[in-house]
Amino acid sequence: MARGERGGRSSRGARSDQPCRHWLQTGHCRFGTGCKYSHDVHPSPGGAAERSKHRESPQDTSEQQEAKENYNSWKRLIKVSPKLNDIKTIELLWTDALAILNGDDRDWKQMLPRDLDDDNYRGREHMQALLSMEVGSYGHGTFVKLAHPFLSVITHPALLDCLSVDTAVGSLYNYINGTNGSRVVPFLQRLNACLVEEHLNPTLPKSRQVLEKILIAISTVLRELLRREPRATFHDDLSALVDSIDTSSVAIDLEKSIVTFQIVQNGIRELRGIIGRAKGLLRDEQEPPPTGGVSTSLVTSTYPREMEMPRDRHDNDKTDMTEIQILPSEDEIRCDHAPFLPSTDPNQPHFLTNQIERHLDTHFRLYRHDCFGEVSEALGRAIFAIENDPAMLENTDLTLATITAKLVTSLERDQGMLVRLSVPNGLGLLAEFPDVLLATFVPILENLQAMQRLSRLPLSQWILPDRILSQADVPNILKIPPPLYARGTSISFSLNPVLRDSTAEFSVKHSLLTDPSGDLETLERQSQLDRGQCEALLAALTREFALVQGPSGTGKSYVGVQLMRVLQAELGPVIVACYTNHALDRFLQHLIEVGVSKIIRIGGRSRSTVLEGKNLRVVSHGESKTKSEGWHVAMIYKALEQQEITIKKTLATLHKIHKQPDWASLKHHLARSHRLIHAKFLRVDEDDFTIVGREPFNVWRTQDTPVISEHPQTANLPLVSVEDILLQARQSVHSVSSENRKRLVEHWTREIQDNAIDDLFESVKAADRLRRQLTDVHDEVDRRVLETADVIGVTTTGLARRIAALQRVKCKVVICEEAGEVMEPHMLSVLLPSVEHFIQIGDHQQLRPQINNYRLSLESQQGALYQLDRS
Repeated sequence: MARGERGGRSSRGARSDQPCRHWLQTGHCRFGTGCKYSHDVHPSPGGAAERSKHRESPQDTSEQQEAKENYNSWKRLIKVSPKLNDIKTIELLWTDALAILNGDDRDWKQMLPRDLDDDNYRGREHMQALLSMEVGSYGHGTFVKLAHPFLSVITHPALLDCLSVDTAVGSLYNYINGTNGSRVVPFLQRLNACLVEEHLNPTLPKSRQVLEKILIAISTVLRELLRREPRATFHDDLSALVDSIDTSSVAIDLEKSIVTFQIVQNGIRELRGIIGRAKGLLRDEQEPPPTGGVSTSLVTSTYPREMEMPRDRHDNDKTDMTEIQILPSEDEIRCDHAPFLPSTDPNQPHFLTNQIERHLDTHFRLYRHDCFGEVSEALGRAIFAIENDPAMLENTDLTLATITAKLVTSLERDQGMLVRLSVPNGLGLLAEFPDVLLATFVPILENLQAMQRLSRLPLSQWILPDRILSQADVPNILKIPPPLYARGTSISFSLNPVLRDSTAEFSVKHSLLTDPSGDLETLERQSQLDRGQCEALLAALTREFALVQGPSGTGKSYVGVQLMRVLQAELGPVIVACYTNHALDRFLQHLIEVGVSKIIRIGGRSRSTVLEGKNLRVVSHGESKTKSEGWHVAMIYKALEQQEITIKKTLATLHKIHKQPDWASLKHHLARSHRLIHAKFLRVDEDDFTIVGREPFNVWRTQDTPVISEHPQTANLPLVSVEDILLQARQSVHSVSSENRKRLVEHWTREIQDNAIDDLFESVKAADRLRRQLTDVHDEVDRRVLETADVIGVTTTGLARRIAALQRVKCKVVICEEAGEVMEPHMLSVLLPSVEHFIQIGDHQQLRPQINNYRLSLESQQGALYQLDRS
C-alpha cells in the first residue's frame, strides 16, 4: 500500500492544525511535506504568508549569534586547502576549534568533528599539513605551540565522550593514524623530542603546565588510537615512542607534579600492556621458586601441573580470549575434548605472563563455562542422539508450533544456516533453557573482552598485589594511598552530613592515615557511628581501594549510606553497583530517606514505587536532542527504511526461487553468470525466428526425454560433477538428460540462494551499523542526563550493558554494595576506566556468589582449582 493511503500521509489535501511531535522535538520530520500534521511552530489562521513567518526559527540570543559567527569563521578555514608553511592558519584553525569545543553551544561542538571529517571540506588536508611538519622548518618552540591546540582538540571530552559524533571521531582517528601508525607515530616522536628540548633550553620561556598537558594528551591520543585502530600496534617505532614518553616525563621533572606523573605513568603502563599483548608475549616456562610467607589461599594441590594451551580442540578454542565467540559454536558443542579451564591459583602454570591479562583471561573462560558448559553438553548429547536416530524429529507426539527466532550472533555462517532452514521449512529441534538468560551475562563477557583488548584493569596493584615474601613486608604492602583525585591537593571531605548537629563543622583530610586517633574520637563523639563504623568510614574515604566488611547487624549498609552522603556532595556522580535489583533498590531507597534526591536508577527491573520517577528512562524524556542529533536520527530512520525494503526483496527472492525455479526466477542469474547457456533459451533464435508458446527454458526443464544431441561425442560422457554438466550444456543444452537438468536447476538455485544470502548478510550488517548509530545518539542523550546526577544506581549486569554511556560520564568513585555475593568477573567489569576510588561493602562469610556449575565451586573437589564462587 502506498504511504499516501496509509494513515492519510498524502501530500494532497489539507494539513491538520495539530502539530507534528517529531517537528517540535527535533526540527525535522521524516515524512517531509507529506506529513499530515502541522510543521508550524505557532499555528495561525493568517494564511500561508503568516505560517511561513512563524516557521522561522526564534530569534537567537546575542551569545548564540556570536557562537554561530565564530563557527562559520572557523568553517571558512577548512573550505580551502592549506598553503605551504602557513603557520598563522595552522595556529588559527586549531585554536579556534578548541575555543568552539570549550564553548557552551552543544550544536556547534557536534558539528565540528563532522565538518572536519566531511569530504566536501579540507579538514583532512589541514590535519596532514600539521602532522607532516618538520622541526627544522619551524623550531622546537613553534612546533610545540602549533601541536598543543591540535592535540587538545582531538582529545577534547566534547569529541571523545560524545556518542553522537563517535563515528566521525573514529574516521578522524583513522586518518590521523595512517597506515599502521605511519602518520601519528613519527609526528609524536618529533613532538616528544621538542618537549625535552623546550624544557632543557634555559633561554626559552616555557610553561610547565603546558608541557604537562601535552604529555597527558600524547598518552591519551595513543591509547585512543590503539583502541580504535589496533593495527597501529604493529608500527616498528611504537615501543620506542612509549619508552621516550616515559623518559621525557622524568627529564622534565614530572615527578614534582604527583597527579600528572601518575596519569602519564598509568597511560604508559596501559600502552605497554597493549603493545606486549599485540606481540603475543607468552610467559616463560621458568617459574620462580616458591617462597614462604603470608597466604590467604585455601589449601589446594601444590603438585605442578603441565601448562595447557587453548588451541585446536575446536574452531572456537582460541588462545586470544578476545577472539572467542561468546556463544558456543557447533564445532565446540560437538567437541569431545575437555574445555581449557585455567586455574585461579597463581601458583599454577598459565600461558600468559602478564598478570592483568592472565586474571582477565582466567575469569572470562571460567565464567563463560559456568554459563554455557552444561548447556553445551546437553546440546551435544541431543545432536548425537538425533544423528543416530533421525526419526526422533518425526515424533508425532510432538506439538507443532510457530516461533519467531532471533540470532544472537551476527556471523554470516549462522545467518545463512537460519535462512536455509527457514526456506524449505525444514525440521529442527527447539531446546529451551529457561535459566539461561543471555542479557544477564553476555554484557559481562563482552566487557571483559574489551578490557583485555586494551590490557586495562584499573587499580590492578590492589586486585593483583605482589606476592608477600615475608611478614615484615605486610605493613608496606597494605599502605593504600588516597584516591588519585586527592593526591597533591589540600582536598578534604566535609563530614557535616553525618554529624548529629548539622551546624557543626568537621572535615577529614587524606593525610588522616598518619594519625587518625584524634579525628576518630571527634567523629565518634559527634555522630551516631560507633568506633568500628567510624574507622570504616574514614578508611573508605582516604584509601583508593577499600573493603568494608563485618558480620550481619554491624551496620555495613548504614556506613555505606553515610559514605554516599559525604561523597556525592563532593564528587558526583557516584556509581552504586549491586549484583541484584533487590539490593540496589534497597540501598537507593535508604539514600532517599536521608535526603539524597538527585538519583538516577538504570534498568527496568526495579520493583520500588519510590524509584519509578528516578528511572533513567523517565528522567531522559526531559532531555531534548540537539539539531544535529535530530537531523542525524532522521537520516538514520530513512536509511533503515531503505534497508528494510532491500531485506524484504532479498527474502522474497529466496522464497520464490525455492518454490518456483522457472525462467522468470533464473533468467537474470543465467544472463549474468552463464551467458552461453542463457542465450540458448532466448525466444529469438540464431535465424531471428521468434519462438511462441511457453518459455523455452520452462519447456526444457520439464521435458522427460532430452532432444538428440547435436554433439554425439559429448552425449554419453560420464558426468561426475556439475562442472561436467555445465560444459555439456554450453555446447548443447538439449543434450543434457532429464536427471542432469534437475541437477543444473538445483545448482543454479543454490547459486542464487548463496548470492541472496550474501546480499542479505550485507544488508543486515548495514542495518546493524545504522542501529548502533541510533543507539549512540540515544546513549548520548542519556549520558548528558547521567552527568547531572549525584548518584547513579545500576546492577553489575546493567553497568556492562550500558558501558558505552557510563564510560563517558567519567565517574571517579564506584561503591559496590553487598560485594560478598558479586562474582569476580562482575566485579572486574564494574571497574570503569575513569575509576579512581573503589569501595566494596559486604561480608564474604555471610553471602557468597552463586554459580551454575558445581564443578567450578570451591565446595567441590574438582572446583578447588577454580573457586569461581569465592568472594
